[in-house]
Amino acid sequence: MNLNDFTVNFKHLNREKLLEDWVWLIGKDKLPIMVTALGDAFLQKIDSEKILVVFRILCHFFTISKKEM
Repeated sequence: MNLNDFTVNFKHLNREKLLEDWVWLIGKDKLPIMVTALGDAFLQKIDSEKILVVFRILCHFFTISKKEM
């Protein structure tokens, strides 16, 4: 098994349009960098290195900085 078994390939989709329904929660300044098979999303702020994690089930998002990784 590898990471591809647990993630969704969305490279063929428009990254901006992929998050349109979530703008009310996450704002307009983020782009998806990875989506899990369960629907959780890892987002990156357009103007920074911060990575956000949106948990589909909990509807919360957390900020992860490069120092925490």
